[in-house]
Amino acid sequence: MEAPVVRTTDADAMKDRSSMLTVAHHGSLTAADAILSQLADSNRQALSDWRALVLLRRASRRLPASARRWTQMPQTVEDVHPLLAFMVQQGMLEPIDGVPHVYTTPMLPGCTYPAGPDEILLEAHPHAVLAFESALQRHFLTLRRWRHYQAYAPVGDVSTIFPLGTTAADWDGIEMVRGRRVDHIGTFPVQWTNAPQTPVYGMTAIRPEPENISFRITSYERSLLDTLLHPDDVGGFIHAMQAWGMGRHFLHMDPLLDLTECFASRTLERRVGFVLEEMGFHHARLDVWQARNHHGAPSYLYDGRSWESTFNARWNLHVNGQIEDLTYW
Repeated sequence: MEAPVVRTTDADAMKDRSSMLTVAHHGSLTAADAILSQLADSNRQALSDWRALVLLRRASRRLPASARRWTQMPQTVEDVHPLLAFMVQQGMLEPIDGVPHVYTTPMLPGCTYPAGPDEILLEAHPHAVLAFESALQRHFLTLRRWRHYQAYAPVGDVSTIFPLGTTAADWDGIEMVRGRRVDHIGTFPVQWTNAPQTPVYGMTAIRPEPENISFRITSYERSLLDTLLHPDDVGGFIHAMQAWGMGRHFLHMDPLLDLTECFASRTLERRVGFVLEEMGFHHARLDVWQARNHHGAPSYLYDGRSWESTFNARWNLHVNGQIEDLTYW
């Protein structure tokens, strides 16, 4: 195994908190400085062991040996654990309860917002995709308050899904990080859902204010489809209909229809077609869907109820829930 990243000269320099983001004594940069300065440049306040590995390897490639205090380029996350432990001891990092190997930092120069739960969650599992209510809240498609965090975790090959803030070059020669499914962030539980599609259908990245860092999240259209696929995961059928009603003025039809067809689901096409037409939308593809889904066993708009329904013959669909919110907003 390679020598530990933290060396005596590095430790001595890190004792001076004022040197965290500046060039250390003798014109050389400490490993801690290298990590924290890059973290500040990206406006991040949460640091995982895998990101520390990536940042220190970047600095190792960029700086000649004479300009830095460490001598070995780290090869595994275990190589940076001694350094991270020392940074915790010196007050440069703070561990997070229930989230192993992820830390928060003091407010670094240039950063505009402290580490939030979403940043911490995606630092623990960088291939996760915020979904369901967590996505609806980011897209302003729900009135419900935070109760928990929800995310998809891809179960297939993630070797080509690079954690946000990294590139293919960062992972050349080292093993891709394996995400950690944490049980809670602070006092809020985390609900994980396996995603058999890799990458997740309808995955996108947003850079919201005030955090000003990127998050992986289900797209606007995928978030709405999920309300029809898994209404109980967004608070129930009423909240599913509210989401569609709130989002109807901002829908992009072609991406929504393309994404629907990815699932190859007769039931989903019936539900989406019915909901869109109830809201006053028309599209040639809806007629194609209706023609191929007109026969066969009918579907239900909401799987959670099978009573008190009205039958929509055009879509061969039992409408078994209140749909007034589709046109209320």
